[in-house]
Amino acid sequence: MSASAFRPALAALAAALLLAGCGNADRAQLFRAEKLLYDARKAEDEVRLAGKRPDSTTALRLRANYLKVRTLVPGPYNLNQPEEKREVAMSTLRAVGVAEAAGVRLALEARRADLALEAAERLQTAGAADTATARQAAFMALAAYQGLRRYEDVVAQMKRILATYPPLPPGPNGEEDPVLGLPAAIVNLRRGLGDEAGAARELRGALEYFEGLLARPMPPVLEAQVRARILRANLELNQAGRALQEANALERLVASTPSLRHMMAEIAFAKGKIKTGIDADPSEGIGILERVAMDFPQSPLAPRAIFEVGASFERRTKYQSALERYQEILKRFPYAADVAPLALYRIGIVQEKMEDWGAAKSTFESIPVRYPRSTSAAEAPIAVIQHFMREGRKTVAQQYMTRAIGIYRELVKRDSTGEVTPLFRVKMFQLSAAQGDSNGVYAVTEEMLRSDPKHPYTAQILIEASRAAKGYGNPSRAAVYLRRFLREFPKSPLAGQVQQELRRLEG
Repeated sequence: MSASAFRPALAALAAALLLAGCGNADRAQLFRAEKLLYDARKAEDEVRLAGKRPDSTTALRLRANYLKVRTLVPGPYNLNQPEEKREVAMSTLRAVGVAEAAGVRLALEARRADLALEAAERLQTAGAADTATARQAAFMALAAYQGLRRYEDVVAQMKRILATYPPLPPGPNGEEDPVLGLPAAIVNLRRGLGDEAGAARELRGALEYFEGLLARPMPPVLEAQVRARILRANLELNQAGRALQEANALERLVASTPSLRHMMAEIAFAKGKIKTGIDADPSEGIGILERVAMDFPQSPLAPRAIFEVGASFERRTKYQSALERYQEILKRFPYAADVAPLALYRIGIVQEKMEDWGAAKSTFESIPVRYPRSTSAAEAPIAVIQHFMREGRKTVAQQYMTRAIGIYRELVKRDSTGEVTPLFRVKMFQLSAAQGDSNGVYAVTEEMLRSDPKHPYTAQILIEASRAAKGYGNPSRAAVYLRRFLREFPKSPLAGQVQQELRRLEG
């Protein structure tokens, strides 16, 4: 709520307190919490309206204003009271929760996820009796674990939320409950960590979770959102028959509920994708997908629909048509972060297949510039090296490896804590190893240990770095990396093999 929107509520509350008398300690505490929250928001609004993003020091100073709410209105927030007093206590607790959530946001902005986690754990204890506050604290803890890059804790927290809090019906604007997005977030996290087997396992778990939800009574709008999630999971699992059944079920629900008509884009996209994949002649499916992009241009499915058309043409070696569709995405949806970088990468691949290497090389080299935070930016330099290797131009490939390492180094410098940055470092490690550059191998390994010690890529690099160090005639460094592996990844299925190798190295 903005400062201006907050003033009428504050005035009404003050008037109510005057009517009730100042002897009401519970209401006085609520008024104090609301007033402190108002002051904290006002201070933050003033900084934000200046047009500059607050630096870490300023963010922590603003956070301190929000912390005053809990400090000066410490509770206890007793909800086990008669209804009127219970409502006042709950309102006070929720005001504290809103202030703590703002404090978590600012702590994360200041890159102090440790402070964010402390606040989340504190609120979980204080708000355990109120489901809304406890739920808010659970999401705060999730954000803190993400900031701390404690990936297994992130997954565990998302699963705790799923097990504890059923999804709520959509709000007045039809927005989806964040709980419904958690299964897909788990899948994407596993995939981002390079764990494709884990992602497939989590995807099957997500499908089971959503199908289980349908056993409970729910309003049609929530049911539609759940069915849409089931539909997406089946599509991703390439279960065309089940996906088509779910698309038809969702279509019947949408037909009987006028407020759900906007979901026709989801249904049409699914049917078009299925048909292009299973029909001997994909023309009908292509037509459906092209209508999605035309009829629902504001939908996030529009660029994805065009991409599916391009991929269908590419599979059938109709490269010019594929190229045109991928180029259409860049023209119409250049900021579609989940599709545009991949479309540009496919343009390079198609240009290479069309034997236009000059254009393909230029395309690949443009990706890290245009989309520096994408996985396509990580893959593009490798595509150039692989082309030279296929042509037998090993010297040119070696020279380009050095250039690629420089590209990755610039990408890391640009966003040293980004989600894709660990992948950039993996590529740097692989290229340094391919060049026999021991200093490069060691430098990247140390970077990963400093920035992402718990990342699965770090586990992979530690093992490879140990092998490389042994090959470079440095068994003591090889042993150091294996010991660090056992410290950071004691539950890894590779721990036993690592211990055996370590014993051999240590003689």
